[in-house]
Amino acid sequence: MTGYLLTVYTHIVVAIFLMGYMLFWTIMVGSLAQRYEAPEATRLLRLIQQSSWPPKGLPASYRIKFSGLGWIALLVLIVTGIIILAYREISWQAVLSKDFLLSSFGEMLGLKCLFVAALLIGQLLLSYRPAASRIYLCMGAALVVVVFSVLLTR
Repeated sequence: MTGYLLTVYTHIVVAIFLMGYMLFWTIMVGSLAQRYEAPEATRLLRLIQQSSWPPKGLPASYRIKFSGLGWIALLVLIVTGIIILAYREISWQAVLSKDFLLSSFGEMLGLKCLFVAALLIGQLLLSYRPAASRIYLCMGAALVVVVFSVLLTR
């Protein structure tokens, strides 16, 4: 297997994991919002967010905070995305050039990067103050990123 395919497969698997992770949070928020008032739901979300993963089976020193999984996935996606562009021989100078951004591929890539930035900002906000509206916006941004990713592969 070539390095390019390994990078693409890693990118896809981590993207699937991130979507599942975000879907989990969306379901949790929906359930908590229906059963509890806002202050109690926020308190419970913080407890879930601060719990360690995996809960059992590994020594405490190897566990990570549950919210840390999203950051790890986003970091891996950004790194593998940059590597994929390098394999396609697309440099940063090319990405930032006006001609590239006016091409259909460049336009899609630019929009995808814009939504990835929105996703990073949303994740940062969620790390400090979990709220239903932020989680739903992040899920929406992630779905738009997936759509642009599919369009970029065509």
